[in-house]
Amino acid sequence: MAYTVYTYVDPYRINETDFWAKIKSYPHLCASRTLVNGLMSVMGDSIESLICPIDEIVVKKVYKEWSADIGNRIQQYSELGKIFDQDFLDRKFEREFYEALKHNKNSMLDALRLFIELGIDPFTLNGDELPPEQKYFIYLFQLVSQKDLFKINDDLSVCTLKKILLEQVREEWREKEKRAKEYDGGALSPEEQAVFRRMNKTVEEWDCKHIVIHGIHQFSPIQLKFITHLERLGLDIVFIHNYVKEYKEIYSSWDYIYQHFNAQIHYDKNIEKYSPIEKKVGYTVACNMASLCEGNISLNDKQLFENYKVYNDDKYGLRFTEFDSISEYAGYVSDLFAAAEGKIITTKSAKSELLQKKSGTSNVLKKMKDVIYTANKDVDALLQIYHPDYARNRHFLAYPVGHFFVSLYDLWNTERKEIVIDYKLILNCLNSGIMTSFDSSKLVKTLMNLEPLFAIWETFTEFRSGFTDYIKLYDQVSATTINSQDYTLRELNIYNNEKVTKTDVVALYNAVCELNTNAVSLFKNIENGEQFGFSDHLGRLKEFISKRQPKLANKEEKELVEKLLTRLDDVQGNMDHEKKGTFDDLRAGLYFFMKQKEEPVSDWFVKNFEQIDGDVLNSKAQNKIGRGKTYHFACVSDKDMNCKINDLLPWPLSEYFIEKAYNPKDLQFQVYFASLSERSNFLRYELFFGLYYCQCDVKISFVRYYDEDETDLYQLLKLIGLKKVTKKKIKAEGNTARTKDKFNSDNVKKLNIMPEERGAMFLCPYKYLMNYVINSGVTYSGKFFAQRFFIAVITDRVWKRIDSYRYNPDKAKENMVRTMDMEIEILRTYFPFMSASDIIDVKRQVKNYLDTRIQGGYDPNHTLNRKVFGKGLFYESIDKLPPNHIYDFFENFTRIEDDKKIYSVSAVTKNVKQKAVIDSYIQKYLNEQEDACKRPGSWCGYCTVRNVCLAPYEEE
Repeated sequence: MAYTVYTYVDPYRINETDFWAKIKSYPHLCASRTLVNGLMSVMGDSIESLICPIDEIVVKKVYKEWSADIGNRIQQYSELGKIFDQDFLDRKFEREFYEALKHNKNSMLDALRLFIELGIDPFTLNGDELPPEQKYFIYLFQLVSQKDLFKINDDLSVCTLKKILLEQVREEWREKEKRAKEYDGGALSPEEQAVFRRMNKTVEEWDCKHIVIHGIHQFSPIQLKFITHLERLGLDIVFIHNYVKEYKEIYSSWDYIYQHFNAQIHYDKNIEKYSPIEKKVGYTVACNMASLCEGNISLNDKQLFENYKVYNDDKYGLRFTEFDSISEYAGYVSDLFAAAEGKIITTKSAKSELLQKKSGTSNVLKKMKDVIYTANKDVDALLQIYHPDYARNRHFLAYPVGHFFVSLYDLWNTERKEIVIDYKLILNCLNSGIMTSFDSSKLVKTLMNLEPLFAIWETFTEFRSGFTDYIKLYDQVSATTINSQDYTLRELNIYNNEKVTKTDVVALYNAVCELNTNAVSLFKNIENGEQFGFSDHLGRLKEFISKRQPKLANKEEKELVEKLLTRLDDVQGNMDHEKKGTFDDLRAGLYFFMKQKEEPVSDWFVKNFEQIDGDVLNSKAQNKIGRGKTYHFACVSDKDMNCKINDLLPWPLSEYFIEKAYNPKDLQFQVYFASLSERSNFLRYELFFGLYYCQCDVKISFVRYYDEDETDLYQLLKLIGLKKVTKKKIKAEGNTARTKDKFNSDNVKKLNIMPEERGAMFLCPYKYLMNYVINSGVTYSGKFFAQRFFIAVITDRVWKRIDSYRYNPDKAKENMVRTMDMEIEILRTYFPFMSASDIIDVKRQVKNYLDTRIQGGYDPNHTLNRKVFGKGLFYESIDKLPPNHIYDFFENFTRIEDDKKIYSVSAVTKNVKQKAVIDSYIQKYLNEQEDACKRPGSWCGYCTVRNVCLAPYEEE
């Protein structure tokens, strides 16, 4: 028969099964790299033939031109764009539908490639009952299926397959030697060398009639294409996977998927029951999970109760951990890894230079207590940010260098032949380090300080003119003296020569000009909306990168750019030189290109659930004194363990589409759709397998909140009575909780303290520290704070000028409007980013404020408080008060009215009698406190250091 299924109950003893002698000389293609590693660790000398991940053969070799050729993908993307454009011109749909297609072009391409890989005949699809986007998919599928660009080369022969397998043996051998040298500082042992020599000899003698596929549950379309092709070549395919007969429901998805192959199933008779040497607590949890799934067991069953007693034991039992968010979970993992890293002692051994280098991920993981598997991959991105030096499979967009290219392409305007001005995109470019003639850190700092200005200009031409005008204003403010009315403008970051020097300003201008020059050199031959040759453009891109690579200071960046150049070589080499597309096609293609990364590696902080059934085999060797690991199964929630088919399919495909449009008769689609529909049961199986077979201690955890969505522990674990870890939390009594940061200062003996400094200390000691100790005073950045500053300055100037009319309210109001218009006209020149509507709002606020205060007389303290604190009074709800002040004395300046507690800044800044006492507390704070004493309240909304402090966001 073409297909046979062999099952084993004990994964540690596959070489003792009744079928091992028959299949051990066949090449073994496994579901994952971790399964390969696990099998090699427990089987050792029993391995005779090649054993490797199936995708190393299928994706990277047999169908490389289809699966791994990014250039081919870019050309397909471009082809779709041309079809969309032409159909829109032919009025086959309205603009709204056209825009939706363009927005979802990548998903549409994924859907088309999926159906092509499955070998579905597009003319068998029935679109009668489908919505417009799915009908259009069928039309597209029929259209592209006739183009060579969308055809998969399917000419693999048995002879070629054998060459590929021999090549893979050599690659596995080289990779093993490389890792031994890189991480262990040595060479392969004689026993390991013998394994690879034996593999090579066995593959050379392979009869080309049989091949083993091991442990695949979630078949990909391209894997199924390969398997069915092998069948057509006359090979017998032997599937092997784990199976425990007494827990049929846990394995029901395996039965359902493999029945489609119409294969004869053989259950091993040598070992019919798994009997662990020591029944770990995880084993008892797994048994009860599986028993409950069977549905034919009484809740009073003795074994069920005995298992429950084991994992419910207060001392030795198992408790699940709950994380509030994915970031808390990522922080937990990060702390574990950092602790393990700290255990590795770097010596200055003369014997090995390797010990001087940063430890490899594998070496650190050996010291890490937890081996973590996650049902949710979101944590992976956070960990790669926390520990970039270890992130071997990050895509180019995870680095500033990658963001430079994507941002540069997004900046280019093909119609105007120059860059557009977009703050975030320019920030990405300047932060990349590619512009090696500038200090990128200074450029970024200057740009952030000048952010409001970059909201004014839309084009490079506008920038060049507007920035020149800004430099003139900068020089004018810099020339003011302390007695000048405009001297106060130095408090704005854009005019503060401590925040941005004239040298920094000029450097930023030159950098943006150079950025435009670079873009012109890359894109000058590209016309708006017209087709152009991708290959020639990629050649210019390679030249552009090559010129800058030697100047990069960071070794990691140089290596990254080298990889980028190599990949560009591959793309350009495989791309049809006649192939053309629009600039939008190229831009989207480059984004996809930059997003590409390697498959998940086996030595990473967290692994996915697909890696459990191979990795757990290592627990046999890890359950030893001094090496005891804990296998941690994370994100085991209802949300993460239960998958919907629609979430697994690319747009516009859906389960409804499959039901209405296609009656699957061919094997490939039946198996693929069965795998897809059984995804949730596969995750259940992997959790069971990990708990059942793990010979180390285990942990279980889940994340409660994903953004606004709340979930719960996986229902099956709740049903068996698994209990939660009792966390010891620090309870905040009253309102004593504060966000703490440590700081040190020299002993302060004498201070010259201004009134506003006392007000800052009253509201929040950290605000005082940041504004007046670490910095020389309050400065204002960003449009929001600049506008608050503008309002305060105009209020002060107008109030001062009309104060002589305070006893004649009508005359005062008449002069107020005229004076306000005049002062705004003078000051507005320095605020080019303020729009006409902003000015209207300023006039409204100033007028409303002065209308109620004219008769009281000019009070500079009022306007100063508005400038520094936003306002002088803060009302806080009694049931949600800010943390108490570190010094109770400051409570004297608050009062209770109704259900509000009022914090009056003026009560502090104008209090002459208590000035000396307040100053003594400030001195005490600087000399004695290690805690920076952040004190979040409603005043945070007006605080210029809130984005450094972050306490208000933590409170939320």
